Amino acid sequence: MAAFFCKEKEADRLFDNIVGYYNEVKLLAKKAKTSPSVLSGQEFRGTWSLPGGRSYTGQLFRDAHASYLFASDTTRTTIASTIEEVLIKFHNADVWIGSDAHSSKELDATNPKYKLFKAYRDHRVFNANKRSNPQGGNDYWESGVVRPDLLLKDMLKIVHPELLPNYELTYMEQLKQ
Repeated sequence: MAAFFCKEKEADRLFDNIVGYYNEVKLLAKKAKTSPSVLSGQEFRGTWSLPGGRSYTGQLFRDAHASYLFASDTTRTTIASTIEEVLIKFHNADVWIGSDAHSSKELDATNPKYKLFKAYRDHRVFNANKRSNPQGGNDYWESGVVRPDLLLKDMLKIVHPELLPNYELTYMEQLKQ
């Protein structure tokens, strides 16, 4: 876009700033004393798509100092699974990120098996719907792709809230009970 408007220098400056912000958050994450385990996604039409270890979500988990079972996997896209396989591997995950639901009640209505996850029982389930509108638009999918620093801050706030005590989540929100 910058090339169309002769704004390459401004775009480069903005990009460099975002890289700097991202690296600052990544460095802060290294101060974490724990590495909470994470689960991502939700079943859809019989398939649970988990992020591959080399996907952008897998990278966010690593950079936020979270423990992800498929961190060493080399897949750059998603890993198709069933809810039963996910239950076996992730039933004790501390945090569940990427649910499509807005509340625990809504999540439970889609599949009662979700109650078997520790993160569900502990009310540690988050969606990326904080900045969505009634027409279905979701800013996570719009500006999130150009603001990985804010995605990482959200991730860090979720898994290590003590490191960002005054930060309010940008894209993510905890499911209402």
